[in-house]
Formats: sequence, C-alpha cells, structure tokens
Amino acid sequence: ERPAPRDEDPVSYEAEPQTDLEDVFFAFIALNNDLHRIRYRIERIWSHHRNGRLDLASAAVATNTAISMARGLIEDVAPLLDTQEGGAWAIVTRFYLATCLEKGCTLGQAYYAPGIEISLGYDTYEMANECYIVAFKTLLSFTKVLKHGSIPLIKEGMFGKYDPTSDLASMTDREKFQEDEILLMEFFTELITVIRSVPDYPVEDGFLREMKRFDKGKTPVVSFSLVFAAQVFLDINHIMRSSTRQSLQALVDEVAIMDNSLARHLEFHENLKINHWPASNDRVLKVLRHLMKWMGKDPVHSAKVDAWALTGQPAPPEMEPHRILIYSPVLSGLYLFRLRMDMYEIGIAIANAWGSITYAAHLYNALLMNGLLVGQWPDMEVMLTTLVYSSIWVGNERPKTIRDCHQKFCLQMGVSAVSCTNNRRRNTPIASRAGPRGIKEGAPVSSMFKTQVCSGVDMEWTPELLDDIVARSTYQQESMADDEDLIMRQISDPQELRARDRLRQQKAKARAAGQAKATSDLVPDELTIKLALALESESLEIAFPYLAMHRWCWKFLRSVKDACDPVLRELWTPAYMEKETQLPWLVSWILMAAAGIGITPDLRPLHLAARTCNSMVSSESAKLAIEIARRIGKEIGFEE
Repeated sequence: ERPAPRDEDPVSYEAEPQTDLEDVFFAFIALNNDLHRIRYRIERIWSHHRNGRLDLASAAVATNTAISMARGLIEDVAPLLDTQEGGAWAIVTRFYLATCLEKGCTLGQAYYAPGIEISLGYDTYEMANECYIVAFKTLLSFTKVLKHGSIPLIKEGMFGKYDPTSDLASMTDREKFQEDEILLMEFFTELITVIRSVPDYPVEDGFLREMKRFDKGKTPVVSFSLVFAAQVFLDINHIMRSSTRQSLQALVDEVAIMDNSLARHLEFHENLKINHWPASNDRVLKVLRHLMKWMGKDPVHSAKVDAWALTGQPAPPEMEPHRILIYSPVLSGLYLFRLRMDMYEIGIAIANAWGSITYAAHLYNALLMNGLLVGQWPDMEVMLTTLVYSSIWVGNERPKTIRDCHQKFCLQMGVSAVSCTNNRRRNTPIASRAGPRGIKEGAPVSSMFKTQVCSGVDMEWTPELLDDIVARSTYQQESMADDEDLIMRQISDPQELRARDRLRQQKAKARAAGQAKATSDLVPDELTIKLALALESESLEIAFPYLAMHRWCWKFLRSVKDACDPVLRELWTPAYMEKETQLPWLVSWILMAAAGIGITPDLRPLHLAARTCNSMVSSESAKLAIEIARRIGKEIGFEE
C-alpha cells in the first residue's frame, strides 16, 4: 500500500531527487525512447502526405501538436539533466558515444565533445542523427554567428548548395552531415528574420516558438526542446525531399481559389445587402484577402532584401522567395489550416445570415424525397454528408413526406410547427422558443486547434488533453496506425456518438479525480497518428467552398422564383415577396401550398420548382463544388 501522511500531519513529503549520473542517464534513455517513437510517427505522417494519403494541413497540425507534447516530456526531465555539468548537451554526447560503441565504432571514430569536430569521414551519421548531435552541433555553431538585433545574412552557397532532388540513400555520411548543416543554417536565418523583422507573421510552429525563446536573452541558450524541434525539421525534409515544393504549390493553388472566391462574393453582393449582414462585416473578408496577398509577396524575403540593402549590397539573386515555406511544410500546412478555418467560419456565417444553403437544401430535399427529381444534386449531397451533425435538419434526420418537410422547415426558420398547421389554436404563439436555427459549426477536432493556429496562443498539449480532443471526432478509425491505407468511417448513428461522448466525459472526470487508470494507457506517439487521421476526416468539411455554394444556392432560388412566381402570386397575392432579400422564404410558400396550409393542397409550385432543379442537376453546374474540392486534392467519389 502506498504510504500516506496522517490526517494531523502537516508535513509535505517529497521523493528525494535522483541526481547520480546513472539515474540521469536512465531518465534520458527513457525520454529518448518516447521521443524516438514520436519522431517515427511524424516521419510516417509526412510519408503519407508525400504519397497523397494525408492532407498538408492535417499533417502540419498533428506534427506541431506532437512537438508540443514532446516539449512537455522534455521539460519534465530537463531539471534532472541540468544537474549534470554541461547539462543536456553533456548527456547527449555521452549517449551518442555509447550508441556508436554499441554499433561497433571505435573511440576514434565516435568521439565528440564541445570544440572537437566529428570525424565526418567515418560512418557515424546515422548514430549522430539518432542522438540529435547534428541538430545540437549546428545550433551551437549558429550561436557564434548570431548578433543581437540584426538579421544573420548568410552568403548564398556559403555552406554548399542544398539539392533535394539527390538520393539521400546513396549519399555518403559526409554529404549527409553537410546537407543537414545547409538546411539548418539557411532555415535559422529565415526564423530569425521572422522573429526580428516580421512580427505579424500569421502562423507559428514549435520550431519558430522555440527559436523565439532562444533569441530572447543576450546569450542564446540551446534548449533540448529546440534541438528536438530542429531534429524534426530535418526528419521531415529527409522524408519529403523535393516534395516540399509540391506542398507549397498546393498551398499556393488553394490560396488562389480562396482569394477568387472572396473576390467573387464581394462582387456578387456589391448591390445585394441585408440588414443583419452590414457592410462592416465585409471588412473581415477584405482583411483576409489582404493577408493572402501579403503572404504571396513573401514578407520574409522582403525583410532580407531590406537587410541586404542596409549593408550597401543588393540581395543575392540566388536568394529564393518563399524559402521558409519551401523548407518547412509544417509552416505551410499551418498557414493553410488557418486560412481554411477563417474561410469555414466566414462561409457558415454568410450562409446563416442569408439562409441560402439551408433553405435551398430543404427545398431540394422535398423535391428529392417526393420523387420529382431525375437525379441527385451532387454538390448538395456532399455538403449535407459533411454537415450531417450541423443542424440543417432539426433532429439531424432528413424529412421525407411533404408535411414533415414543411414542419421541419418551420422549425428551422424559428416558427412553431404547430402554428404551421391548419389546426393551430388562436392563441398559439407563432415563434418557436428555440428561435431560427442556422448551420452549426462542426469539425469538433479541428475547431479545438483554431485558437492556437489562428491566434498564436502557446498551448501546452498533454496526452490527456489530446486524447479528450480526438475522442470528440465523429469518425471511427478502421485501419491500423501503420497501414498504408488510412481508413476512417463516419459515425452515422447518433446513439453511438452520444455513447462515445459519455465515455469521453467519464474519462475526463476520472483524470480530474487523479485516477491512474484513466491516463496510464495514453501513448503520445499513438495519439499523434490518431489526431492526424481525425483532422484528415474533417478536412473536406473545413475546405468545402461554402461561399461558392452560397452563391449557387441563391441563384438556384432566383431561378425557382422566376418559374413559380405566376402561380405563387395567384395563391398568395403579389405581397408574398417584396424584395430579393426575402428569397429564402420562397421555400416556405412552396411547401405551404404543397402541404395545404391555409389553402387546398396545390402541388403546382413544387412541380415548377422540380423542373428548375432537374435542369440544374442534369448539368455540370451541379458538381462545381466537387470540382473545386478535387482541385485542392479532395477526391470525392459520388454514387448516384
């Protein structure tokens, strides 16, 4: 039984800290084992991304979170490492030496200490890479050339030329050492430029955050957390090689699509306004476009050009723009994630303000369920699938009969379902207590990272917190973590989702109560891949072109109004619609007529609306959102 103090005993008991070299070395080995597994998972994540199985943003957010978890593990052990002379660096070099001897190297081949260079001619690279020697050594070298307050301009090619097209496996150890040095030294300049000259840079990963801590004091201190972040940077480049440029191009292409969508939206609504979406709200869209254009010009490259100008020399023509994003797919992916989250929020807010998507969905569903359409509307079906738990339908179940369609539409508008029947009592309130219902923002896992990525908040991600976040996913993992094919299944049963959420809450309470079983099974590296898969499952929902869908739904309602107007005037008088901003209410008049609310049931408006919808679903315009999704790497298989 674990000893406990008596109730009357005011003394606080603590375990005696173990500071012997043997104890410290044992703690470091345990830490290194955890970090090695995290590095392996990160490498797998980027291997999946390189092979087209994992989205850039999903890979980046998962990697950044893993680095944060690793930092927590390191900081738990760091005080123990600091008890030794030389701190973490001394322990790392001893561990490197022991690893080399275990692998059959001689002392002459392996020996390395501060001020003594590694003998690059020997086969020690793999051990040095495993033991963080390369990253540690290069960071220590960088501290010697870093001057307070200025950007460390490095002459292009000073350390050699990085060639990502070369085959890493066929390179000698000396060439691998040199390549890592080039990568790190050139990237250090990019990071310091951001820290000292581009304070408004829109995203921050674990590497940049650690470099900010490194650059705070007059004398930079190389922490082991910084070394780990630098090592992960190298690991990713070892996996990605020249594919980092393809990732950047994918980012550039998607940003262009977003910018075009914002521009077309502002143009579409230049003369079409509503009171609850004031012109001031459009400033958010314009600010986002400004950010895209500013990043497109590469503020980091511009800052380096200005720094060169202060020296009286022109910037070297070999100084490539966007190097920071080419070298760091993590920063590229975080930037993409930020833009997607902003576009997602904007798209849902606009769709709710205008009612375009929701009301068009209700009309389309009524036509489809009553057999009036020649086929499905692919864009709408894909969107409804991704937003299955976002309250487009009250109760998240699609209505089938005309009367059900009308009643659910009433509830969606914030009108009492009872008031929309022929049996309504005189004193029955028209307004529903729940009020109008809009599309709820979903993506429960992705939304938990919005504050950190979009606002730069430094979050301390722990295994317990991450497990709680991953458990919120509405998808179920069906493949093993190491499988080549990553398979996730959307949970379609609301009861199963509720059961999962109850289990999540129970585990959270158990952890808060300090129950060991609730945390003992949490493995950081396994949580990392689970997070990547959960984010990937939500990536289509986040990246879906809601602004474009809003415009297409509005145009669809316009066409329906033109087709149904003569009959609706006959049934409800010309006062049924006085201005275009009332267009979403068109659906109410059509469903009321079909359901016979206040009049004899009349299906003419519904059939006229079906003609318009059939004309659309038979054309390529019904798949425009799917085409945009495919252009950003989201392959969607749609079965009629």
